[in-house]
Formats: sequence, structure tokens, C-alpha cells
Amino acid sequence: MIGKPTIRICLAVTITSLTLAMAALGQGHTSADVPTLDQAIALPRANNRESKRSKIDIDRQREVTTEARLAR
Repeated sequence: MIGKPTIRICLAVTITSLTLAMAALGQGHTSADVPTLDQAIALPRANNRESKRSKIDIDRQREVTTEARLAR
């Protein structure tokens, strides 16, 4: 018959082993899979409609300003 201390030890070893195994699985990423900070910031900016629209508006205003300067 197995006593309570033996069951506790087996349970502790099992939990520790599973925790270490899960941590080892999480370590499988290479540096090529993880984007740099600059890449992580640039991606949403490149796909943001509002920022694209704002850039177009700024370009239009620059053209208007340039045309007004040339007309003087």
C-alpha cells in the first residue's frame, strides 16, 4: 500500500516535470520568428488607413502651398 508521503512526492515530481516540459516547448522560437521592435511598429503603421489618408492630405496641402508660392 502506498502512503500519503509517497503520493505527494510523486505528484510534486509529476507537476515539476510537466512544468519543465511545457517551458521547453515554449523555447522553440528562433530569433528569425520574432520581429524586431522597429518591424513591430512599422507593420501597423503601414496598414493603417487613417495614416495613409493623412499622408495624402499632407501631400495635397504641400502641392497647394507650392502652387500658391509659384503664383506670387
